[in-house]
Amino acid sequence: MVFFLAVVLPFLVLTVYALWRKRIETALLSGSAGIAVLTGTALLTFDAGLTLLTVLLLTPLLQWTGEKVLGIQPDRNEETIWVVSTVLSFLAVWSVVRMSLGVSI
Repeated sequence: MVFFLAVVLPFLVLTVYALWRKRIETALLSGSAGIAVLTGTALLTFDAGLTLLTVLLLTPLLQWTGEKVLGIQPDRNEETIWVVSTVLSFLAVWSVVRMSLGVSI
C-alpha cells in the first residue's frame, strides 16, 4: 500500500495544487496520469507487456473522457507532455520493481 501511494504521490500533490489554484486543465491531466500510473503499477503483478500497453492506452483515454465530461479543452502540447511524463514515470517504477529495489507488489 505504501508503494502505491509513493508512486502516485507526485501526481496527487500536483492535482490538489492545480485544483487549489483553479487550473482545471492541469488537474485533469495530472489526475489522469496518476490513475494510469497507479493502474499500471497494480497490473505489474500480471504481465509487464500488458501493463505497458494499458498505460499507453489508458492515459489518453482518461484525458479524453475528462475533457468531454468537464467540457474543457487543454492545449495539445500540454496533453502530449503529460502522456510522455506518465509513460516515463511508469517506466521508472517498472525498472525499480524489475530490479527488486522497491517493495514487492
